[in-house]
Amino acid sequence: GGQGTLWALSKGAPETIKELLDSDSIPPDFDDAAFHHMSRGRRVLAMAYRKVGTTRHLQAVKDEGRDRVEREFTFAGFLVLDCPLKPESKPVMTELKKSGHAVVMITGDALLTAAEVARQVGIMKRGGKQVTYIIQKRASEPANAGDPFSFFECVPLGASAEGRKALLLSRLQLGHLRSMKERGEASFCISGQTLAELALKAAEGTAAASQRTHIDEKTQLLRPDSQAALSALVMLISVFARHAPHQKEAVLAAFNRAGAQTLMCGDGTNDVGALKRAHVGISIISAPNVESKQREASAQISRAKAEQKPPGAKKKSKKRVTT
Repeated sequence: GGQGTLWALSKGAPETIKELLDSDSIPPDFDDAAFHHMSRGRRVLAMAYRKVGTTRHLQAVKDEGRDRVEREFTFAGFLVLDCPLKPESKPVMTELKKSGHAVVMITGDALLTAAEVARQVGIMKRGGKQVTYIIQKRASEPANAGDPFSFFECVPLGASAEGRKALLLSRLQLGHLRSMKERGEASFCISGQTLAELALKAAEGTAAASQRTHIDEKTQLLRPDSQAALSALVMLISVFARHAPHQKEAVLAAFNRAGAQTLMCGDGTNDVGALKRAHVGISIISAPNVESKQREASAQISRAKAEQKPPGAKKKSKKRVTT
């Protein structure tokens, strides 16, 4: 029989797929389009393809491995997913904050998407004078190379960035930045990659670092030298985005080391390590039918309470007294 065409198809985060694309296929508004949708809380996936031969070459292509196949792709477009919030999400966040709990988001989603969802549910403030900053590695070497935090800076993000300068990060600056957060002047986000880079910087130059050979990132993140730095940082952060499962676990370990009592909500797959690290781990499985019935029951209870107002609950008219 005839041989069919063999295609390699890929999808993933825009910034990841962009590195695999043929430069001639990248539209000039690639970054702007992705930014536009992610900043509105949507999930954005870039899609790409490449012809790699015919089906007769299937085994040869498999033997090449992903590094050889996933290159010089043609950009096919963005897949944009709009995931509306559940009605109870924001009220629950409000109740938690009113009862004295600090609430943060730890997610695998893109930073812009996560930050917008965090604003929608009240983890970060929307509008006003609050500026959202992303912590990332500095382009230049710091003056104080002995301070792992000084290799990083806080860069203003999105619409709040207009007219704002980056804030330098240092161990001495952490207290001031936390005060800015508490006053509602700023909120801070960090990616899993930056978290791992900071942990590695904290380990460099220590006696333990000089004795070790290559260790995996999860082990590095959970080492005492890395955790000492992360525990000083995590209380500043509102959104931990683009975090892999082992990075989520490291965040929970750092909160615990900082003296916090932690409760983690997540699913039973990507979040297992973090759920087990938390003092209380709650695995949540989405059940639309059950959630719908629960909302209906809550609405009925609210209506019943409204109808059972005691007589005389009406406002009394104020008497005007003249002299």
